[in-house]
Amino acid sequence: ITGELLQAVLVGGLLTGVDFILRYSKVSVVAGRPMRGGELPPCERCGEVLEKSLSHIANSWLLVIRLKGFIFFASAQSLTSYVREQIAAEQDVPEYRRLKFVIFDCQMLDAMDASASKALKKLIVEAAELNIRVLWSHVTPEMGEEMKSRTIVESLSDCFVDLERAVQHVHGIVLKYREALQKRWLAVHPAFQLHGDLARARIAFEPLQHTLLIDVTRFGCPWQYCARMSLQAKQTVVCTPGDKPGYLMLVHTGAVGLFQERQDGWSNPVAIYKQGWFINREMLIGAASYYYIVALEDGEVLYWDERLWNQMRRERPLMASAIFSMVMKQQARDSDLLVRALRAAYAPIDASEDSLDDASAPEGSSSFGAASDSAAMRLLGSGSSSESEAPLPAAAAKARGRVSMVLHSARIFAEEALEDADSSAEGQMPEEMFHRLVGVQAAQVLDAFHLYSSVASAGDEEVVLPPLPASFQRDLELSFAVYSQSTGGAGAPLLPRSEVQRALMYAGIFNTVLRDFDGADCGGGGDAAGEG
Repeated sequence: ITGELLQAVLVGGLLTGVDFILRYSKVSVVAGRPMRGGELPPCERCGEVLEKSLSHIANSWLLVIRLKGFIFFASAQSLTSYVREQIAAEQDVPEYRRLKFVIFDCQMLDAMDASASKALKKLIVEAAELNIRVLWSHVTPEMGEEMKSRTIVESLSDCFVDLERAVQHVHGIVLKYREALQKRWLAVHPAFQLHGDLARARIAFEPLQHTLLIDVTRFGCPWQYCARMSLQAKQTVVCTPGDKPGYLMLVHTGAVGLFQERQDGWSNPVAIYKQGWFINREMLIGAASYYYIVALEDGEVLYWDERLWNQMRRERPLMASAIFSMVMKQQARDSDLLVRALRAAYAPIDASEDSLDDASAPEGSSSFGAASDSAAMRLLGSGSSSESEAPLPAAAAKARGRVSMVLHSARIFAEEALEDADSSAEGQMPEEMFHRLVGVQAAQVLDAFHLYSSVASAGDEEVVLPPLPASFQRDLELSFAVYSQSTGGAGAPLLPRSEVQRALMYAGIFNTVLRDFDGADCGGGGDAAGEG
C-alpha cells in the first residue's frame, strides 16, 4: 500500500526469518530419546555382580544424548533446557545418585553456529559448578580443535573418538568409586579386611573362582588338565576369522580383545576379556571363529587342547561339566550384550519421534535400580509384599524338594524367591551371590554344631579326627611336590613357610588363615614348614 519496495522486501525478509525460526525450532536436534548409562552395555566383560553394579551406578550418573543435523540458537535452547530440567529434577535426590556425566554424541551432527556454541558453553559452565562433567564422543581431531578454539571444551580430554570410549571412561571412574567404597567397608571391622585379603589372594592365584562354585566341582586338581601360555600385548594373535581353534583358553592375567577386522593399532575392539573369561569357545563344538582375537595387555592364559579336555572329562566329569556350563553361560551373556549394544546404537535412530518432549522418563531411568533392588530384597526375605501367595509351579516345587531341610527353611528359599525365578534377568540375583548366601547359611548351621571350634577348646574331652579323604590326600601330595624345595643330599624335600598358603590354594583349599606354632601369623621367610 505504501508503494515502497524496500520496505516490502524488509517485511518479507522478516516474515521469512520468523517462519524459518518457528519451523526449524520445532525440529529436534536429538536422534531418538536420551539414554541412561544402564542401557549401554560395557565393552569390557566382567562378572555378573560387577556388571549389575556398573549398570546400577551408571544409570544414575550418566546421560547420553545423540545430536544430529545443524544446531542453531533456537534448537540449542531446547537442548540446553532439557538438560537443565534433568539436573533440576534431581535436587531432592541424594548426592551420590545425582547426574554426574552428560555425553553428547556427535556421530550425526553436521555443525553448529556461534549462538549454539555460546549456549552449550554456558550449559557446560553451569554443569561444572554442580560437579557435572560434559563429554563429547565421535569427535574428529579437526572438530576437537574447532571446539577448543570456540572454548566449548577446555581440554581435548573431554573428547573421544567414539561413544564406546566415552562410556568406558565413565565406567572407569565408577570402578574407582566402587573401590573407594569397598575400602571404607573393609575398614569397618578386621574380619572384613581379612576376608578382602583372602579374596584378593585367590583372585591373584587362579581364574576359576567363578567357574567352580561348589565343592563337588572342585574335587581334584584342575592344573593337571590344562597348560599355560604367555601373551604379548598387540603382538600375540590368538585366532583369526575362519580358523577353527584348537584350544579352549581361559584368561588369567592381562586382557584380550575381539576385533571384526584387522587394525594397525588394535585399538577399537568389539569386546575386551579379562580374568575369568573363556575365549576360543568355538573349540568345544568344532566351529570356526568370526573374529580376530588379539592380546591387548601382557598376560597369561590357561588352555585345554582336545587331549587335555577329554582327559578331564574322563577323570573329572563334574569339573569338566562346570567349565562347559560356564562357557555356555558366557556365550549367552556375550550374545545378550552384543544385542543390547546394537539396540542402543540403532534403536534411537529408528525411533518414530525424535523429540525431547517425551524423553523425561526414558527406559532405564532411576527406576532401573529400584526394580533390581526390590527383587533382591524379596530374595533375601526382607520387606513385605501385598500380593497374595500363589501355589508353587511344578518345577519350583521339585527344586525345593532337592534342598536340604536346613536350607529349606532359609529365607532365600522362600516362595517369593522361587516365583521370581522366571522373571526378567534384571531382577534376578546373580548366581555368584546366590551361592555365596547359601554358603553363609550353611556356615551358620555348621557353627551351631561347633564344627568351627578348635580342638583345644574341647578341654579334657577326647577328640577323634576322621581320616583325610583319599582325594584330598592326593591333591595335597601333588601340591607338595610342586611347591617343595630340595634340601640337598639325602634329606627329604621341605615346603617353605612362605609357600604354604599358595600350596593349599593349588590343592583347592582357600580362605585359610595360617598360624605359626606360637600363635603368630604365619608368613614370610624361607624356613621350612614341614616334610612330605
